[in-house]
Amino acid sequence: TSSSVSRRSALLGAASLAAVAPASVVLASSEDVTTPLNPRAYFQRYPTLFAPFYGDDERATLLKTVVPDRVWCLEQNLAVGPLETPLRCVVIRLKDDSLWVHAPLAPTGEFFQLIEGLGTVKHVVVPTYALEHKVFAKDACDRWPEADLWIAPGQFAFPVEVSPTRIY
Repeated sequence: TSSSVSRRSALLGAASLAAVAPASVVLASSEDVTTPLNPRAYFQRYPTLFAPFYGDDERATLLKTVVPDRVWCLEQNLAVGPLETPLRCVVIRLKDDSLWVHAPLAPTGEFFQLIEGLGTVKHVVVPTYALEHKVFAKDACDRWPEADLWIAPGQFAFPVEVSPTRIY
């Protein structure tokens, strides 16, 4: 008697294996999984309206000096369909020599290394309710847990009010 497998059973089995396979590869790896091999790679942990909507991606980060040893801007491109626009993060060295990071960018190793090469981050600022300016703040807070988080009023007020403590 020949056994046959339905198309549905085959697809469900393949999907199950696909979901488990990446975890198996990670568990088998002896490398530190918190640092990606590609310094421009990151995981988009919250769904967004821009690419990637969710999941793995990579972005180059450019560091520009605005005022030597005091003010810098970091830029990454944001893709919205066929269009790209730069996103900018501003870093300021304060009087106590600590850093103030305004609107953190995608959490790539390159982004974090460029900022940490400037000094110690003590303040992370989420300036507006615009998604592209707040979606990466959780990653910045995770990377710099000792930093104070500053957010604009009403940051999570649409479509319903959500307490920032539930997000950060």
